[in-house]
Amino acid sequence: MNRVKQLFSSQSVQDKNKLIYRYILLNLYFSICTLPWLLVNSLIRISPQTFLIYAIVAVWLFPNIQTLMKYFSQEKMSENITLKDYIRELKGHLKSGLFIGGGTMTILTVLLFDLMIVLANEQIKGMFPIFFIGIITISISGLFLLKLNLEKSSSFKKNIKFSLVLGWHNFFKTLICFLILSMWLSVGYQIPILNFLIGNVAFAYILDKVMTKFLTKYISRRQSFSR
Repeated sequence: MNRVKQLFSSQSVQDKNKLIYRYILLNLYFSICTLPWLLVNSLIRISPQTFLIYAIVAVWLFPNIQTLMKYFSQEKMSENITLKDYIRELKGHLKSGLFIGGGTMTILTVLLFDLMIVLANEQIKGMFPIFFIGIITISISGLFLLKLNLEKSSSFKKNIKFSLVLGWHNFFKTLICFLILSMWLSVGYQIPILNFLIGNVAFAYILDKVMTKFLTKYISRRQSFSR
């Protein structure tokens, strides 16, 4: 009963309203800083001819996603957020985010074009699962690398290896992350205004929490086996 009272107390409601307001602001700042992606989704239909444009613009999403991951920490979300603060935070993740994004999108582009060749050739269609699994693993490993790079507890090379292990270790969990990512991209492609209003932070928040849960479980399991 006391918990219910605390939940609906005026202070608790005010704190929740403030948090919701900060998430809305965060979504707005993310949307403003990723405006090229919004414009590409709105004006250009994806096809084999335009995919390269999508891949290049998608690289810019990575430092912004890394910035969101940083803000999703309880410590960061307790602060008041301004566009100036967001841009300052973004600048701090620009180099690593663009590098990770460039590498991830380069590999994904090669895999996707190879996949199209496989689908067009009857003799090698049986290789479809290999490329499909590769695309899922690389895309989610890239996001894990963004997250691991925030902690700065290991070297960049070790984080690359660890992110690939995380992407491949449990494909079912990786597939869940990929489905959330696909929903995010699909909504942005079909209804860009929805992501502009709140969808970007909503999907990114869910994806971040799912990845955090998988990462924590994997690390704790490794530590228990090493004892």
